[in-house]
Amino acid sequence: MNTQINIALPKGWKEELERLARVFSVEEEITLTYLDLIRRAAKEKYGLEEIEK
Repeated sequence: MNTQINIALPKGWKEELERLARVFSVEEEITLTYLDLIRRAAKEKYGLEEIEK
C-alpha cells in the first residue's frame, strides 16, 4: 500500500533531478524519474525497506 505526499522543491532542484534521472537512466539502462531518485535517496539515507503485504 502506498501513500501520496506533495512537496515543494525549488525549480532548479527539480530541473537538476530530472537531468540526473536521465543520466542514471542511460547508465542503468532503465527508465528513472526524478521521483525515483528522491525515493532512492530517502531509502538510502534512512535505511528504509520496502514493506510488502
